[in-house]
Amino acid sequence: MHKSPFHGFSVEFAEHRLYNPGESSRNIDWKVYARTNKLFTKKYEEETNLRCQIVIDASSSMFYPRDAKVNKINFSIVAA
Repeated sequence: MHKSPFHGFSVEFAEHRLYNPGESSRNIDWKVYARTNKLFTKKYEEETNLRCQIVIDASSSMFYPRDAKVNKINFSIVAA
């Protein structure tokens, strides 16, 4: 998971913002309201799945040293 630039529902708190009439009251921060006498809602970071591709160079130079137990191609595969 990685942090997204979008706001959504998660456990990762992002910020407070003023409550707008018509919004769900579920995210109102009542402790902030008690201190400020203004309604604020909690905004959370949206988590999304990050898609990535791992590319390994399979050219002949990656098989050096050829007779070794561990060469560059084997190391690259394990590291990926």
